[in-house]
Amino acid sequence: EAAEKLAVSEDQAIARFKLADCQFQRQDFTNAMANYSMVFQNYRQFESVTNVLWDQALYQIVRSAIAVGNQPVADEAAKKILTTYTNSFYSDRSLLLVGQDLNRKSNPAEARARFAELVQKFPNSSLLAEAGLAIAQTYGQERLWPEAIAQFEKWEAKFTNHAMLPEAQFSRG
Repeated sequence: EAAEKLAVSEDQAIARFKLADCQFQRQDFTNAMANYSMVFQNYRQFESVTNVLWDQALYQIVRSAIAVGNQPVADEAAKKILTTYTNSFYSDRSLLLVGQDLNRKSNPAEARARFAELVQKFPNSSLLAEAGLAIAQTYGQERLWPEAIAQFEKWEAKFTNHAMLPEAQFSRG
């Protein structure tokens, strides 16, 4: 009700964002995506909204779009995060999610490009190990065995104590 009854304001933006969060939790991804989009589109005049909620709203749009199978919307939201909020907590995560979704949809070359972009743009990301392993796995999916083995070996040398090491060794085998 607050999202509908309040005048256009920071409070209305927060209400709309929370409504979208509830819809997301209920797996009503289409309506969640619509409300997150409204936060991004309708509250530009409020600096606190643009500084605090926009990158989160865009990330949730990525997640919602992936959930409903709308790759173009997920791509567009991820690009907006990368161009508008390069140093956001959600920038590298959005690339990882889009890459994983592409990988699930049997598009390993494009997925690999997203993972490589994450590695290149965010060299200090906490997601480097996951992205690097995903890159190696995309080569395996394409049956490019020498490249896959080389990537797995490179990954294992770099992340010697990582929790995903057994998975990498299994995949390399």
